[in-house]
Formats: sequence, structure tokens, C-alpha cells
Amino acid sequence: MTSSVVQAHRSHRGRTRKGRSNPSKDSLLITGARIARNGREAAPAALLIRNGRIESVLPGSANVGCLSLDPTTARLDLTGCLILPGLINAHDHLEFSLFPRLGNRIYSNAQEWAEDIYHPKQSPIRELLRVPKTVRLLFGGIRNLLSGVTTVCHHNPYEKVFDGDFPVRVVRRMGWSHSLAFSRSVRADFEQTPVGAPFLIHAGEGTDGTSRTEVHELERLGLLGPQTVLIHAVAFNDPEWDIIRRRNTRFIWCPGSNLFTLGKTISGHRLTGEVEFALGSDSALTVEGDLLDQVHLAKSLGLPPARIYDCVTISGASVLGLTDREGELSEGGVADCFVLRDDGGSPAEQLAHLRRQDMVGVMRGGRWVLRSDLLHQQVPPSSSHLPVSYRNCRWWLSDYPGLGNHLRFAACRSDRSIQLASHQLVVDPQRSSVPLPAISWRDD
Repeated sequence: MTSSVVQAHRSHRGRTRKGRSNPSKDSLLITGARIARNGREAAPAALLIRNGRIESVLPGSANVGCLSLDPTTARLDLTGCLILPGLINAHDHLEFSLFPRLGNRIYSNAQEWAEDIYHPKQSPIRELLRVPKTVRLLFGGIRNLLSGVTTVCHHNPYEKVFDGDFPVRVVRRMGWSHSLAFSRSVRADFEQTPVGAPFLIHAGEGTDGTSRTEVHELERLGLLGPQTVLIHAVAFNDPEWDIIRRRNTRFIWCPGSNLFTLGKTISGHRLTGEVEFALGSDSALTVEGDLLDQVHLAKSLGLPPARIYDCVTISGASVLGLTDREGELSEGGVADCFVLRDDGGSPAEQLAHLRRQDMVGVMRGGRWVLRSDLLHQQVPPSSSHLPVSYRNCRWWLSDYPGLGNHLRFAACRSDRSIQLASHQLVVDPQRSSVPLPAISWRDD
């Protein structure tokens, strides 16, 4: 990647007077990189991004001269890089990302696990529940951003904080119910789902007979169909999968969570069949790390890289009913990009074997929200940025209003660290160009 930038983004653009951040109103021309067409193919192309969307995808660089560019259009040479769509995490519980993984044995179902680990008056749950929920949600967004995710499905009520300056885009148009065991009325939850939107529910999260019958109960209630998305689906055998196929129901696979709590996950032949599915990280309560760790785990379990790529891009978008061309890089679509160092392989192979030190940056809605040191040198900051280290890599996080303040509390701790999904996120004040003041937890 070269080190030249012809023009920089202006610092005030993309922010309202109250500090909220909108999709970038700047225009940016990216050249020199290969652009992923799908999991198997990538080709050299130029991307023109304007108002947070991909306005043009031009093969090669020969046609760039024919573009009508605004004089303020920034230019960025990403030679040596591969640009993927921002990844889609189909299942998470964002408010638990500060929690450690909990549970010390194999459980027969999720209800048994929940009853074993939930002791709100004991450590560590007692202390972590004192952290305001708004703050815990923000760290859940950061956990996803640090793995190349730009869109996440949060399996809990949609929160006001998601509408402001949040690290990732959170799916809003959906219906959900926790599960048959824990929800008051799954039917009522289903009936409140917007027309055409997906309805998501934990089902088959176990290895016992009770978990296996859940798909039959959903069928009896008339709640299975193309709209319904089953999360986990570990317990099901051939008769249950026959029902799922007949009803054109989809599912979300969370292999790390399944292996930790249940000791098994969905069999490989189910994952290469005709039922569409997406990949999810699940919460830090049951899995260490993030979505990128689940990508690597899926590869180790034998899922072909091309299938993995689809699970976190186009299939993820399809399962979640996304309509803004998330999961692809196409003209008119939202400008969500995940930039890697390019080793010349297919996008799917590079994602399946991705090392964190080969991540270059993440763009959401036309704005760089995560930058490596290399990208940070190329793109002058549009505002203050927070320097952090995570899993032996150094990053610059965009300082969204409120987010930076909540992050900076770690600079006041003796080790300047936060346990994020069982890994240390370390604030690096000596790399910052702005002071990192002492603050206390507060819920905005």
C-alpha cells in the first residue's frame, strides 16, 4: 500500500451540530486495490464513494479519468490491498461483551446452562451488571468492529444508543423471541414482526429430547416458514431437518458457543446442504473472541472457505432480510468495507486464513471507523481518534461522541485494559494526540 493521499477528508464533515455522526458526506476515490466480487473472485477496480454509498465500481484504473469528480474528492491508493464487504454477524447479545465465558461443564440444553451460571449477586456478574448498559452495549459494538463486522443482529430489544454514533450497524427491522422456554408468548412475538422481516428465535439449543421437540412445537403453532430463523438448531435429527426444509426456514450457526456449552454443534453435512444459514458469534458468555474466531473455527471444522464467506456476507444479508446491499460491494449499495493486505488468493481463502495483523481498516457508511497504523498514516484523522491495542495489533478507533469517553476510562486503570470477550483491549495513551482524561462510569 502506498503512502500518498492527494486530499484529506475535512474534519467537520459527517457530523451534526449536536455531535451525532451521519454517513459520510465526503466523496472518496479508492484505487489500486482488488475488489471482491464474491468469495471466489476479486479484480482490480476503483471505488468511488459518495454520501456513504458506493457510487461507481470501475474495473482497473483506466476509466478513472472519465469520472466527474468534485474538486474536494479525496483519493486513496490502496495498492496491495483486498477490499471485502463489511462482515455480517448474524447473532450476538451485545450487552455481554465485557463478561467472561461462564460455565464449567457440558449441558444438555441452554436452560440448564442459564440456571447454572446466572448468580447476579455473585462475582463477576455482580460487578459487571453495575456497568451501565449503554456502556456495555458500546463495547459489544467495538468487539464486532475489531473483527471486520459492520452489521450485527442483536438478539434483544433495539436500544436508543444504536441510533446514534455506534461502532457498527445494528439490525432494526426484525422480530424476535428468546425461546420457547423463556418467552412469555412466542406467538405474540411472531405476530409483532414487521411484514417481510425475519423472525429469530433460539431453538434446538441442546442435545436432549426437549430441545429436539422444539421444532415440532413451532410447527404446531404455525410459526415455521421462510420468515423464521432458528438460532443454533443443534438438537435436530433428520425428521426435524425435513420439516425445516419443507418450510423453507433458515438458521444461524454459532459453533463456538455450541461446543462450549453443549459439547457438539451441527453436523457438517447439514452445513453443505440446501438450507440457507448465516454465521453468528453469540455472546461472550459462551464464546471467547469474536466473529473472526468463528470464521477460523468453521474452517477447522471442515466448512469450505467459499461457504464461510457467503455466511458472513450475502447469506448473512439474506437471512437477516437486509435491503441496503450489505454483504456485497456494488453500485448503489452502502459503503461498508473491510480492507486486508492482499496475498493474491481468493477473497474466501484470505478470509478463512486471515491473520489479524493483515487487517488494514474498516469503513462503515463511507467513514473509516477502524484503522491500522498504516492506514492511519494515510488518512488524516477527521477528529480525535483513540489508540488501542487488541490481540497483539494496534488500532485507531474513531472517537464517536460518548464512545471515546467511555473507552478512556481504561487509561485511568493501572493496566489501562478492558477484558473484552476474554481478550485484553488496551488503551494506548502515549500514541494519542489528545489527552485521555480520568472519567467514571456514567449512563448517558
